[in-house]
Amino acid sequence: MVNELSRTFDLFWNDRLAIPVEAQPLGNPSAADLEKARAALAEHRAKSASSVYVTTLAKGDQLAGNASGKRRLVWAKAALAYDTSRQGVDVER
Repeated sequence: MVNELSRTFDLFWNDRLAIPVEAQPLGNPSAADLEKARAALAEHRAKSASSVYVTTLAKGDQLAGNASGKRRLVWAKAALAYDTSRQGVDVER
C-alpha cells in the first residue's frame, strides 16, 4: 500500500498539469502571515497538550505495546482510490 500511495503521489505532482504550491494564492505568505500562523499553531498545541491522545503518545505506550506483542495488530485489506491532476480536463485539446 505504501508503494502504491507513493506512486500516486508522484503521478499527481509530477504531471505537467500540476500547479506548484508557490503558484497557489497562499503559496508565498508574508512574514507577518507566517508569524500569525505560528502563533495559532502554538495556541492549538498548548490546548491539546493535556488531551488523552497527546499524553498517551508522549508515554510511548502505543509503540511499546505493539513491539512487545501486548497489543495485537489487526491486518486488514485496503483499497486505494485517487484522482489524477487531469481530472475534469479535456487533455485532447
